[in-house]
Amino acid sequence: MSILKYYNPVIEIGEYVAVITGAPGFGTTTTSGNFIPPGYYNQSDYPKLFDTIGFQEGFMATPRTSGASGAIGTVFYANGLYVLGSESASLRTSTDAITWTTRTGNGWAIRSLGYGHGLYLFGEQIGGILTSTNGTTWTARTSNLSGSVNGIVYNDGLFVAVSAQPNISTSTNGTTWTTRSVPAGTNALNAVTYGNGLYLASGNGGSLITSTDGTTWTARTSGTTSTISAVTYGNGLYVYGGSGGALATSTNGTDWTTRSFTFTTARIYSLIYNNGLYVAGTDFGTINTSTNAIDWPTRLNLSGTVSTFSSVTYGNGLYVFAGVAPGSVSALYTSTTAIQIEYSPNYSLATQFSVPAPSTNAAISLTFSNTAGFSFAQTTFYMRAK
Repeated sequence: MSILKYYNPVIEIGEYVAVITGAPGFGTTTTSGNFIPPGYYNQSDYPKLFDTIGFQEGFMATPRTSGASGAIGTVFYANGLYVLGSESASLRTSTDAITWTTRTGNGWAIRSLGYGHGLYLFGEQIGGILTSTNGTTWTARTSNLSGSVNGIVYNDGLFVAVSAQPNISTSTNGTTWTTRSVPAGTNALNAVTYGNGLYLASGNGGSLITSTDGTTWTARTSGTTSTISAVTYGNGLYVYGGSGGALATSTNGTDWTTRSFTFTTARIYSLIYNNGLYVAGTDFGTINTSTNAIDWPTRLNLSGTVSTFSSVTYGNGLYVFAGVAPGSVSALYTSTTAIQIEYSPNYSLATQFSVPAPSTNAAISLTFSNTAGFSFAQTTFYMRAK
């Protein structure tokens, strides 16, 4: 790989360049530490860069060990208990998000979690739903769903679960489930939320459907053909996020306004709203936040350490960020805040500093073509450090 210097002949300390593949004739490389990827570094190793960019806005996050094997696909908090599930069927519970206890599930990948009516629920890879009154003992239920159960939400006496088939099932007690009709043309469903009298479910190919009662569903125009992985509601806004930086907001669930996300090639895997703050987890290993669902600065950048933050939850004064690290191992972090203090997940503020991932407009174009007609796809960004 080489850095495409052709389009930016003068690269200053603190500026980004892009590493691309198959670019003959462009000879700048990352040797000798002249260019470094986003991450955490000693101030003494790069004093000029530290003087240039200083500390970046972000928040402190502490790594935790859950004992779960494989990628953590979902984490949830309710009624004094954190629950997480992994792609390797690991099921764990905790009262403090620090010490985790192994629980017995059904042996399939756990894709979603929910709580309501005094019941914890999780959805499985093969369409199953299990329930528990205490998070310890779990009972399999007949969900009437096919494919991965990717989302569960509860509101005012009704559970709604969505799957990849796509299917929708509802239940008043978590035990007996009734299949509901899905609008024609709906693709695999990935998420569901509730807010202000409306259920909202999202899926592949830009699928977006709504319901006022969980029974009758209407297709909506999302404004994207990208996979919509996550939906949430808060502060009068419905928000969705997905692949290719897909992001939009709506005040009614029907009319959607496209927004620009920080990374136009990232996939937004998780979205929540808490106390005036929207929080997103991405497959860039970042946590991004917003107070208005329009501007999304990066608050935590663990690119290279975390591959994807696939799930975010908040409870009992604590944010929990879960996902997968390189090598398909679980990643789990906690934070008491998701607002601006200095980056410090695992390093000393006295001696180290953070090189953040660039925002959309902070570097050269995401796709490159030279005068000979060759075209190259971006792989990662580097910052000039020396």
